[in-house]
Parts: sequence; C-alpha cells; structure tokens
Amino acid sequence: MQASVDETGAQRVILFSPDADQGRLEDTLAGLTVPVAGHGASLPGAVETDPSALVVCNCVLERQSLKQIPDTIDALARLSSHALLLVRTRYAGEVVDGEDAHRALRNEAAWRQDLAGAYGAIWPLACGMQGLCLFVSWCPSPAFIRTFDAIKTGYRNRRVRQRRLTRAIGAVARFLRPPISERAALARLAGKRIALVGNAQSLIDRRYGTMIDAADVVVRCNRAIVVNAASHGYRTDWLVTGLPLTHASARARGIELVIWSSRSKRTMRNLPAWPAFAGCLLLYADRRIARLRQMIGKVPSTGIKAIDLLLAADCRQLDVYGFDFAQSASASEPTGSMSADHDFIAEAKIVRQWASQDKRLTLHE
Repeated sequence: MQASVDETGAQRVILFSPDADQGRLEDTLAGLTVPVAGHGASLPGAVETDPSALVVCNCVLERQSLKQIPDTIDALARLSSHALLLVRTRYAGEVVDGEDAHRALRNEAAWRQDLAGAYGAIWPLACGMQGLCLFVSWCPSPAFIRTFDAIKTGYRNRRVRQRRLTRAIGAVARFLRPPISERAALARLAGKRIALVGNAQSLIDRRYGTMIDAADVVVRCNRAIVVNAASHGYRTDWLVTGLPLTHASARARGIELVIWSSRSKRTMRNLPAWPAFAGCLLLYADRRIARLRQMIGKVPSTGIKAIDLLLAADCRQLDVYGFDFAQSASASEPTGSMSADHDFIAEAKIVRQWASQDKRLTLHE
C-alpha cells in the first residue's frame, strides 16, 4: 500500500471497506506514512472531495445492487483521481438479510468498463488471487510494477509454505484420529429425508428454501453458497467438498460432517487438520471415484459423487436441488466457465436413470 502512496504522492488515504474486513486492513495500513480515514462499507456520497488523497475501495462495490453501482463509482471518482480498487467476482459465503453479501457479481471486463467510464482510464493489476480483481486509476510506473510483483511473489511463497504445513499437520491429524468410516456416516441417514443442494445458478429463480430447510439432513457441495435463503435455504449439515474450509466458518454454519471428495495430491493439500481432530471427517472412497469415472468417461463432479454416496444410505428420501448439469453457471465460480474436466451431459443421463430406478431420488429442476 505504501508503494501506491509513493507512486501517487497522496497526502492521506480514504478507506472504504466492509466492517468485517476493516480491522485487518487497518492493521495493514498502520505502517503508512500518511493518515488514514476509514469509512467502513458506507457509500462515499457524504465524504469530502480531496484531490490529494488516495482512495482505497476494498470489496465494497460488489456489495451494492446493480442499480447502485454507477452512482457509487461516480461518487468514488469525485473524491480523488487516484484510486486503488479491489473487487471480488465470487459470492462472499456470508448471508446478510437473507441473501449473499455480494449482490453484484460481474467479471473483470465489466468492472473495468464501468470504472474506466468514471475515471477516464483504468489499469488492471494481475494480483494472482482467484476471484479478486485489482484496479488502479493511474498508469503504474515500472518501479511500481516491480514492487507489486515482489509482493505477489512473497504472497505466493507464503501460500506454498502454508499448504505444505497444512498437508503435514493434516496427515498427522488423520493418523492420530482416523476419519470416520463410510458405513458409520451413512448409518446416521437411516430413515431420514435428505436435501442435497447443488450450486447451479438457475436455483436462484426457484423458491425451494423452505423445502430444503425442512429436510432432516441438508447436504451441500463445494463452497456451499447460499445465494438467497428463499431459493437455497439456509441450513448446512453435511458438506461434500475438496476446497479449503476454516473451522470458524464450518462452526458458524453448523456443519457436522465434512466429506472430502477427492484423494488427488492437488486437493489433499487443501484438506485442513481440524475435521480430523474434531471427528467429523469422511474421506470419499477411491472405489466410488473409480467406478463413476468408468461410467462417465471423465472426472466425476462433486455433485454426482454426493448423489452416489447418499443413495448408498438407507434413507427415506433424497431430494436434489440446484442440479441443472451445466445449463447455467456454478455459484462456486459465477463469473467463470464450467470445468472441462467433467462431462455433465453423461452425468445428467446417469442421474436421471438412477431417479427412474430408485423412487427415493427426486430431481427438483
């Protein structure tokens, strides 16, 4: 951040950041050589214009409605011509007033176009973090780019070390407290009605939330995004995933069981230690993955893995929501393309065949 201040000659920093993030960001800004005025995630309309300031907007724009965005960007641009803007292109995973906190999800090109319209020109910086766009309103100098690249390299190296540490601690945790068995996990579902919720964006147009939350057990996949409580429900009891998950996040959402969906080296490095220590980890069986891969001809998706596993339980009913087999984008990556690793057409045929053969399985499309 100091590099941005030096580059622009700013006399102070005007910071806009959500309350949940502001404490952490202010710690980062504490070493700056100029004063910082923090304004939370409030709209900038009442803040006085200061051409000598550097405006830092940290993940505020995506929290506005699409209708609010043009006015918010114009208000930011009027504060100062120098701005550092961070925008996320994924859902927050945080529900506020019944919907995800990130209300406006757009790709980098759309944000760049609107920001350039207000600032005259805008420069994107490749920050190296998935789901995060970084823009500056000035043409960055070669010295600034070198400093920025050094920061990125340091961040990347820290992540590599953290993943190695996570993998090592996780292996120790699973040795000390082995994951629960598939039989023991599925025994908990005997006679119960299960709601399995996928991540198809088309689910937003439905009103299944009440039906989902009325199930005995609610199972979600991957990032378990709740875009809107009315369409997605709110509960999450079990999570089928191969993506990093903090203990605090799982505890806040009431997750009782984490089903790790892949044994590949790439995903095992993301498996934290806490599910094993907490006794709530089930490793998805390799034999199931091999059988599904043979049936499909490609890597099975997390969704079909979940259906296959849950049908093995002696459950009363399995209601499946949010599965349209790539007819819409995924809420886990709403502004990106669907993975080419999976064959969703083949998976759709298989799941519909299962539904015709097993009356417990109902697809709510």
